[in-house]
Amino acid sequence: MKKVVMAFVAIAAMIGWGNEMPVVEAVKMLPTGGGYNAACLDYGLEMRDGKQVKSCLIAANGDFPVAGGQQISCSAKYSIAFRPDGKVNYCTLSKDMVFRRTMQDTVECAAGGRVAFYPEGTLEIAKLKNTIQLPYAKNAQVICRAAAPVTFRADGYVANCILDQERLFVSGAGKKTSSTCKAGGLITFDEFGAFNGCYPPLSAKTTAVTGTPTQGGQKK
Repeated sequence: MKKVVMAFVAIAAMIGWGNEMPVVEAVKMLPTGGGYNAACLDYGLEMRDGKQVKSCLIAANGDFPVAGGQQISCSAKYSIAFRPDGKVNYCTLSKDMVFRRTMQDTVECAAGGRVAFYPEGTLEIAKLKNTIQLPYAKNAQVICRAAAPVTFRADGYVANCILDQERLFVSGAGKKTSSTCKAGGLITFDEFGAFNGCYPPLSAKTTAVTGTPTQGGQKK
């Protein structure tokens, strides 16, 4: 009887009884367009016309083409989206990389951040590798914090970022309103580059931005 019990325990150990069973994830090699392919996990797939993968969770880290002759290294098990020509629309970086903010200027982007592109291949969304001064309008710049997200307009100017230093901003064409924006808070600009308000830094217990910035002012 003892031998039977021991044999049962041995078999149970081999099949993972009492432990988490290893999960074998199915992988599909699918066309993305433009003659390119991607190895996608067999769940969370979004197809385009039932023929090309539009978005999926990639099975392994990989390099993919981006518009403008660029390449991007994307992280495994994160979402990746493709344009009809097979170029990457967005993914999560697996290593630090440099991409175009405009056709002339570049920005260093940090690993682990989501990167998205405009059709021409310039940055729309990224996670900054370094604290850097960036333009939000002609002859106007803002210092954006490292290891934080940044969003660019199609013309390459900053739409929003995390402010690295406290600063006074002025808004309004007629009656002007001044606002002091705190370091570590979100700063936003409209499509014309005008100051559009700011949020205070998130507290340690806060996980999401709440409230709406006042016109040209910081939400209290």
